[in-house]
Amino acid sequence: MNRTAEAVEARNKSIPPSEVTESFKGLSCSVLTVPALTNILLLLIALALLVIAVGPVFIPMPVRAESHPERRLFIEPGVQVLHSSDLSKNAYGRVVIDLRTGNVWGFPTPTGDPYPFQSTNDKLQTSHPFLLGRFALEDLDK
Repeated sequence: MNRTAEAVEARNKSIPPSEVTESFKGLSCSVLTVPALTNILLLLIALALLVIAVGPVFIPMPVRAESHPERRLFIEPGVQVLHSSDLSKNAYGRVVIDLRTGNVWGFPTPTGDPYPFQSTNDKLQTSHPFLLGRFALEDLDK
């Protein structure tokens, strides 16, 4: 018989249970059986799922409806000549559209620059808008 066949035969021999218990008699550690370990793992999984399911009851998530409190604006590129609806104001400036309401606003700039700037004044310039018109965005759903 060659070595490989001997190794296979030695591996296939079963050890009598009395020899196995004799070899472990000196050990004092308790070994969990497979069903007990499975039950402990299932209990841990069940507890984790319970925490995930019950968590929102004690710490609820804030509700966010379909409202958009922040403004959604479209800023037209470039500088345009702005005319107020009553033709009382004409100026260069930027056109801004409020996408929530459809209002079209003009932010005048003293020069043709895309932002408020005056070379004669070293103070920070602020452009205050005036209403140019309105798009009826609600009519898009009709």
